[in-house]
Amino acid sequence: MEWYSKVEFKEGVKFEQGDFIRRCPFYSVVSQEGDKARAVTSAYDVVVITQSCDLENDKADRVLVAPWMPLGYHLERHLQSMQKGKPDKKELNTKDKRHFFSNLKDGIYHRYHLLDCWPDGGLDEFPVVDFGFVFSVSLPELTRIAIAQRSVIRLNSPYKEHLSQAFARYFMRVGLPSSIRNPF
Repeated sequence: MEWYSKVEFKEGVKFEQGDFIRRCPFYSVVSQEGDKARAVTSAYDVVVITQSCDLENDKADRVLVAPWMPLGYHLERHLQSMQKGKPDKKELNTKDKRHFFSNLKDGIYHRYHLLDCWPDGGLDEFPVVDFGFVFSVSLPELTRIAIAQRSVIRLNSPYKEHLSQAFARYFMRVGLPSSIRNPF
């Protein structure tokens, strides 16, 4: 079963959960004085998190998106975190990479969700979705971007539902004030 399909995006096409949008703007306020604010704009490659049924039935004015970065970016960050304990470590060996990849694939890092690559469709590296930095974009703005890009990569079922489940698992976690003590 194919993970992805490419959808030509034009006026009237509706977004679905699991649609990939390139260079989606994110505006962050850096200072505010009275009713005037100064913002900085960044652009992220994102995947749509809002439920498809809400988008299909026009029940969303804003679309929740999560940025994604290629696996190589996350491997580099993992190396940097390992260098804190071992400053002489200059690169990850194959065992380190396999372990990190396996942990991502198995959902050990709740904040992140690993998806398959699709070189024929433009995803040369494995995308890793970051649920720790979600934001919303107005539906008209996102539509304008997608139409300008002419097509979107769409995550197919059941992979989009798997993405949704991982997102729910990340946000539904409950931190307890104390844990059950292991008697053994």
